[in-house]
Amino acid sequence: MKLFKNATLTLAVIMLLTTAALAQDRKRENSETWGDKRAEKMKTELALSDAQAEEFKKLDVERAEKYKSMRAEMKAERSKRWEEMKAVNEAYNAQVLALLNEEQKDKYETLKAERKLKMKDKMKDGKKKRNYHRKGGKKGDS
Repeated sequence: MKLFKNATLTLAVIMLLTTAALAQDRKRENSETWGDKRAEKMKTELALSDAQAEEFKKLDVERAEKYKSMRAEMKAERSKRWEEMKAVNEAYNAQVLALLNEEQKDKYETLKAERKLKMKDKMKDGKKKRNYHRKGGKKGDS
């Protein structure tokens, strides 16, 4: 009996930890709907009472709301860092251009445009590979 309880508890912990990862692969639902579904599933799998299931749902909804606000904060921070990096890069380019003569400036701008295209292609190729692997492909099969 003790082994069964430990196995059940372990299963519940694993399910809780993988919930966030699985949620990324499916369409996002609102917290309430998701909490209802999850509470029902846990009620069945863990033989929860109605009161326990309701508390479980409440905890899940609270966690989902906290995650939502944390994701929003991270997005804002990421945008802020991006803008800071962009400003540093623009200042750098202005300093480099001030250093160069007209012929060098033209060549520099050409090289910069080529680098940008090359990076864009790399990003596109990387996305294809990532999507291929997510769909069950194996490394080296792209």
